[in-house]
Amino acid sequence: MDEEALRSGFERGVKRWPGLRLSFEEFCRHITTLGTGAAAPVGAAPELLPEDVEAVYLCASCAARHDAACRALELHYFAALRPIIGRVDSRQDFVDEVLQRLRVQLFAGEAPKITGFTGRGPFERWLRTIATRIAFRLK
Repeated sequence: MDEEALRSGFERGVKRWPGLRLSFEEFCRHITTLGTGAAAPVGAAPELLPEDVEAVYLCASCAARHDAACRALELHYFAALRPIIGRVDSRQDFVDEVLQRLRVQLFAGEAPKITGFTGRGPFERWLRTIATRIAFRLK
């Protein structure tokens, strides 16, 4: 992927998430580790940015262990997960436990799951899938 495409994706991420302090170099490293070009759909140019590049920017910031990014992710996405988890079990303590386990999977350890979001689909759907799997495993 050329620098112009990377710069464009970075600027889109900065515009969507202005409070985060991810450097262009951190963003580039994250995109490179995703192998986004290699994982592009058949026939697509490898210079194409991920479909949800703004969410990839957020994930890169979370992966860089920036607390503000993790808080932004929770603030913007976790509320929508509550009713989805509630379909498995509507008890508040169950929903809270699933969200806590989701936090651990996304942000903790040497290989946090947040590093695996490629941007090839909507971030919301990716989060819903992980949360639903956790909920069914707990049930």
